[in-house]
Amino acid sequence: MTLKIADFGLSAMRSEAKSDAEWNKTLQEFCGTQDYLAPEVFTIAASRKKGENHYTGKVDVWSCGVIYYIMLCGYPPFWPEDDEIAKMIRQITSGTFAFHSPAWDAVTEDSKNFIRACLTVAVDGRPTSIELMNHALFKNDSLPSHCLGVMDPMKKHQARFKEKAVVKCVKALARMRSFSAGKSMHWETNGNDSRQQEADNLFTTIDSLGDKNGALELFEIILYMQEHYQNLFSHKDVDGQMVVDEERLTSFAAFLRDQIDRDHDGLISREEFIKGYCIWQMHMAKLINQSKQEVLAKQTGVY
Repeated sequence: MTLKIADFGLSAMRSEAKSDAEWNKTLQEFCGTQDYLAPEVFTIAASRKKGENHYTGKVDVWSCGVIYYIMLCGYPPFWPEDDEIAKMIRQITSGTFAFHSPAWDAVTEDSKNFIRACLTVAVDGRPTSIELMNHALFKNDSLPSHCLGVMDPMKKHQARFKEKAVVKCVKALARMRSFSAGKSMHWETNGNDSRQQEADNLFTTIDSLGDKNGALELFEIILYMQEHYQNLFSHKDVDGQMVVDEERLTSFAAFLRDQIDRDHDGLISREEFIKGYCIWQMHMAKLINQSKQEVLAKQTGVY
């Protein structure tokens, strides 16, 4: 069996110097695709205070359960009939899903129990990835070895995913509010979401630097970076003059474009930018932090 894992754009790198507890405390960012997010990630999003809560690596166990569910039947476990994102979030946070007939009739109990274990809402009750490797699904050699005829619902799910932008999740989160600790969530109507608006405003700003055609091109991203973050790509030449490392600037701008350009046409649409805004923020934060560390290293002489 060959397992291939790709796309680490939103992954968190753990230093060997950090313990599990220390590393887990750094996992506080709301990011990812709503269909695959664990309940505790939505709790983070609903929290009024930044840094009040954090999640652990078990969010990946939940995501694996969602993926395996889709692999076996062709549609996700959390999918309300009216496609209302707020209802989907309620399903996720309550762990409400089912194995429908006839799609699941031929699936083994080992596979179903594996999914139930992965989709355990209580984090303490959810197994770790290491513990899952000892599951009966692997011990009994019960992994499916034949096609279960899921292509039609899979195509329907893919079409739905493309049509219903992740922006809906951002809007839903704007309506999420949490009572005091220990109380259940509820959703309030709020037409504005600051994060979405921030992304939309930044898109307009960058697009205005070029041809204003409603799509971000590489040169427009470079212009924006030059105007607002030129110091991050500057260094002193042999004469002591500050010059811009144009190759590094272009390379980083191209990297941002490629990370957010979901249809790989070389352009970033407004929808793609809003969807990938958390990716933009993450890489910009890394660049700024790296620049600060380089400056500090030069000042202290420690590299």
